[in-house]
Amino acid sequence: ATASSVLPMRLARWWPLTVYGPWLVAALSILRATVQSRSARRSWGVLLGASAMAVGLCVSHAAHSPLALIIFGIPPITALVCFWEIVGQVSSKVTRPRHAAHGRRNDVLRG
Repeated sequence: ATASSVLPMRLARWWPLTVYGPWLVAALSILRATVQSRSARRSWGVLLGASAMAVGLCVSHAAHSPLALIIFGIPPITALVCFWEIVGQVSSKVTRPRHAAHGRRNDVLRG
């Protein structure tokens, strides 16, 4: 509704692509960098910026009660937190659990 007030309807229906398109591309770039053990600072910046824009646009459609602002702002924040968890799962920088490290050391000493 906000986009259609300033754009023709055929263009206004594509507004989510302007927010979630960069979010998706940045997310894929971060996953790729994580798998390759590279830095992805710029992509994290794009992802955070797109997430902030999504929160702003979602909240702008809410009633001005605190509960409505929270409810409308949660989905983009949840998507960001879930993505952060996925990156943590994919990351190769995570060390092995202590119980797994002890078993490996014992195997080396036995071999």
